[in-house]
Amino acid sequence: MNQIYKYQWDDENSKGYCNRSGFYKTKTEFQFIKSHISSGQKNILDMGGGSGRFALPLIRDGYNVTVVDLESEAIELCKKKGVKESYCCDIINFKPNGFDVILAIELFLVTPPNIVFEIAYQKLVKDGLFIFVATNKNSWRYRLHNLRKKRSKNLGEHSVREFQNMVKKFGFKVVDIKGFNWLPFKTGSNNYLIPVFSKIESVLGLNKWLNQSPWLLFACMKVDNLK
Repeated sequence: MNQIYKYQWDDENSKGYCNRSGFYKTKTEFQFIKSHISSGQKNILDMGGGSGRFALPLIRDGYNVTVVDLESEAIELCKKKGVKESYCCDIINFKPNGFDVILAIELFLVTPPNIVFEIAYQKLVKDGLFIFVATNKNSWRYRLHNLRKKRSKNLGEHSVREFQNMVKKFGFKVVDIKGFNWLPFKTGSNNYLIPVFSKIESVLGLNKWLNQSPWLLFACMKVDNLK
């Protein structure tokens, strides 16, 4: 079912995540998130959390989730779905701190990573967990993307090594990295072969080939050796 809202990146919008490509991404990202957060890490901040794609299932699992996003329609959808702690504002202006986990899923596409890292460090408790998704500029998909005349905006154009160095620079240590999205389909695709390619990706263990993986999932822990 499509939402009547203009906001595209909703899990009920066929142009956003309500398609086979979106189902694959959401499943992969959510499984990674759940594999790293514990039952004791209750307070979660989802920066750029959109209309609650991850907030709602996490709330159902017993977590306290706060969503911050610049899109007013996304936040309106959040509230309609039952995500009470959802705010339309820039993450730079969001004041509360003391979160156990912070998510930045695909946020680097529209917000510079250094800004997100700084805010995540400030808002996390000691040993807090920062989980983010990044695109890999050394991957085959990124190189093909650069050949297009009309490129979509991407402010997180870095390699695996550059992200690893950034993690350390801003006061974190890497807990886990996983590669994904080797599928040869555009965002929003509903191609019937997507489950097949997803299976191939899993069987071949492409998630471990980090240097060529198009997208990357990072789980990082806050450390106190810098600040």
